[in-house]
Amino acid sequence: MKRISLLGIAAVVMLLGTACGQKNEGVVPMTADTVPAAAESAVGTEASEALEDISEKDGAETDGADLADTKGVKGDDTASDSGFEKETAPQKKDWTAQGPVSIVVENPGRGYYFGGEAAGNEAQAVKLEQILQKPNAIVDTEEWFAENDLEKPYYDVPGLWQDVSGNLPEEIPLEEEGGLTVIGADFDDDWVYVVYGNGYWEGYVLKIFDRESLLPVGKVDFTAYRYVDDTSYFEQRLWWARIQDGVLYASFGHGTYASGAPFHAYVTAVELDSGRVLWKSEPLVSNAYNFEIIGDILITGYGFTQEDDYLYQLDIGTGKIVEQIPVKSKPDYIIRKGDILYVRTYDTNYKFQIGD
Repeated sequence: MKRISLLGIAAVVMLLGTACGQKNEGVVPMTADTVPAAAESAVGTEASEALEDISEKDGAETDGADLADTKGVKGDDTASDSGFEKETAPQKKDWTAQGPVSIVVENPGRGYYFGGEAAGNEAQAVKLEQILQKPNAIVDTEEWFAENDLEKPYYDVPGLWQDVSGNLPEEIPLEEEGGLTVIGADFDDDWVYVVYGNGYWEGYVLKIFDRESLLPVGKVDFTAYRYVDDTSYFEQRLWWARIQDGVLYASFGHGTYASGAPFHAYVTAVELDSGRVLWKSEPLVSNAYNFEIIGDILITGYGFTQEDDYLYQLDIGTGKIVEQIPVKSKPDYIIRKGDILYVRTYDTNYKFQIGD
C-alpha cells in the first residue's frame, strides 16, 4: 500500500469535510470513490493513485460500512462526536486506510465472550523462566524503571491529581467534548493512546494519535464499559490499550475487591475496521497498569488485598486463559526489554527469561 504524504491526506480530508458537511457514525470510510474530483489537483497524482489502490483492495468490503446499532451496560451520549473533521495522520496500517475511524463499542455483557471467527490451534504459552525475585520499597517505582534502564511507556498527565506540569505533548488536547479530561496517556512505536474521563477511576473515551505527527487517527467510545456491570455503581477505567494487526486490545478495571465487583478487570479486543467486539476475557485477570503482547500471547496480571495474585497469559485470538503464574502481590507493571520480562508487583520485583 502506498504511503500518502501528510500534506496530501490533510488536503483530502479538508476537501471531504467541505463537500460532505456532516458527521458519520460508526466506522468512517474514505475511498477514492468518495473523494471529490478536485482532490487530485489539490493533493497531486501520488495521493490520488494511492487512494485508488486502497479502493481497489478494499472496495466492496468497506464502501458504506456501518457499525451495527450498539447497546451498552450503562451509557450516555457524552462522547458521540468524532471531532476529526480537519486533518488526519499519515496512513501506516490497514485500519487507517479508510481515513480516521470513529467507533462506538458494544459491551457484550458479563463474563467471557467470543464473537470472532472459529479459531485454529490454541496459542501456546510464552515460556517464562523466573531469574529474579526481590522485595521492593513499594514507593520506589521511578527507581525501578531507572535501575533497569526501562522506558516508561506512558506520559505523565499534567495537573491531574497534583500540581505537576507533566510531559504530555502540547498537540494532545487536555479536554474532550462533554467536559471529559485526560486521565491517562501511553504510547508505542506507532500510536499515542489517550484516555478521557471524569476522574481517576472513570475513563471511557479513547483517542488515538499518530506517534510521529501527533495527528488524530481514531476515536473509540467505550461508554458501554463505563460501569463494572449492569447492576453495579462502580465506575471503571480503561487502563491500557495497544493495536496489533488492526485489532485494538484494551484493559478495564477498578481498584476494588472482587467481592464487590466480580465482573471487572478484563481485556477486550475490538476489530478497528468494523467496530466489532472479537472477544472479552474472563473477569479478574487484568488490573495491572499495563500489559505486554508477545507473539500470540497477551501477558497481563491481576491481584488485590487478600486475593490471589497472578500473571495471566491470554490467547490474543480468543481471549482465553492459556497460563497463570502466581506472584507475591498485585502486578503493577509488565515491561518487556529484549528477552527479559520485567514485572513489578506491589511489593516485589521479578525478572523472567523469555524462552523460544
